[in-house]
Amino acid sequence: MKDVMASQGYVDEDEVPSLAYYRPDKEPSSSFAFARPYAQLGDVLCSKFAGRTMTRNEVFTEHNVGEPFLEKHYRRKLLELENQNRIYVDPDSSTRRKGTFAKHVRVTFPSRSENGK
Repeated sequence: MKDVMASQGYVDEDEVPSLAYYRPDKEPSSSFAFARPYAQLGDVLCSKFAGRTMTRNEVFTEHNVGEPFLEKHYRRKLLELENQNRIYVDPDSSTRRKGTFAKHVRVTFPSRSENGK
């Protein structure tokens, strides 16, 4: 449903939709000028799921409720975290098709002590 609503509304520079109504003949109001939540998504996921191992689909299912993010945002952010060596992924990128992160791929978020936080 978010995908359908996102295609009809305001989308920011990171392709994160605002699921609130706005008038197409007007510029988005200041309420749409939120603090680029996508930029913080990686830190939020690492903090929320610290010490846990779960599939990409479980990450999406557990975190997306009440958030503006679509499944593609989680795929993209998890790929970024993997490239930054901030998470452990099974199977790793060397055995997956380039640039993919399937629903069944398992992600291990380091505990806070491993993150240095």
